[in-house]
Amino acid sequence: MSFWVGPDFAFHSTTVLQILAIGMLINSLANIPDAVIQSQGRPDLSAKLRLIELPFFLLLIYFSLKYYGIIGLALAWLVRITIDNGLIFWLARLLMPGEIEKPHVNKISIFLWSGTLIFATYFLALDVNLLRKIIFTPIIVLLFLGMVWRYFLNDSDKEIFSFLKQKLAGNSIKN
Repeated sequence: MSFWVGPDFAFHSTTVLQILAIGMLINSLANIPDAVIQSQGRPDLSAKLRLIELPFFLLLIYFSLKYYGIIGLALAWLVRITIDNGLIFWLARLLMPGEIEKPHVNKISIFLWSGTLIFATYFLALDVNLLRKIIFTPIIVLLFLGMVWRYFLNDSDKEIFSFLKQKLAGNSIKN
């Protein structure tokens, strides 16, 4: 691509395309709950939700473009898609509480938020302010690890990590 449009454009467009691809993956998860909302005869809820989101998204677009350019715009869309999907899952669960299992929906929502945290870290990596990187990156990583520990790992997975921790602690004491 750099031969065709130049190396600078190729570098920036590659990052934008990667962000948009992740956004499309996240957005594809919301097709089913959105169909549930519409099948219940309430397509107005999806439309009203998007209208409520619009002013916040426009502000996010403005500041993202102003400070981070086209990459910021792609990340703003990713954040909007992630929040929108969480709200769509929530609405579908409200409309059909017995049909959509709560633990399953919660894990998908947590997955979406975790993805947003990862991309927030990536967004910080683009920032030139070293102090913000030093402060926020460990916070975001710890939040992500905490969510994985609490919501994704079962007891046997946690036992493996406890065993590894004990082995590592035992080896460091002997050395």
